[in-house]
Amino acid sequence: MEKKKMQLKILTPTKIFYDEDITSLVLRSTEGELGIRPGHIGLTCGMDYCIIRISTGEDEPVLATIMGGFAEITPRKITLITDAAEWTGEVDIDRAECAKERAKKRLDESSEQLDRERACRAMQRAEIRLKTGLLRK
Repeated sequence: MEKKKMQLKILTPTKIFYDEDITSLVLRSTEGELGIRPGHIGLTCGMDYCIIRISTGEDEPVLATIMGGFAEITPRKITLITDAAEWTGEVDIDRAECAKERAKKRLDESSEQLDRERACRAMQRAEIRLKTGLLRK
C-alpha cells in the first residue's frame, strides 16, 4: 500500500533548499513541536531555530537545520521560508564552535541591549548548528 504524501518546499533567500514529496515532517514552531502528515489542518506559524526531521517513506528520516522563519501548512503542501537551511552533513563543526565562542564573548562583554540580543541569536544559531553537526556522527 502506497503511503499518502504531501509536498515540502523549503525556501531560503538564495535557493530552493528542498522540493520533494514527503510522508511526514517534524519541526519546532514558536509555539512548540509540530508533527505534520498529509491531511494536516491548514496553519501558518513562526519557526524557531530547529532541527527538522523529513520522512519520505523510503529510507530513514533526514535531518536539517532551519534558522527560524515561517511555515505555511495546508493538507497537501508545506512551505517553509527560512533565513538559512543546512543538511547534517554540511555543517562545519569547527566553524560553528568558533561562532559560539564569539557569541559567548560578545554576551559577556556587551552592556547594550541590542548587542546582547544579537549575540543571543548568534549563540542560538551556533548551538543548533553544532547539535545538527554532531547528529551525523
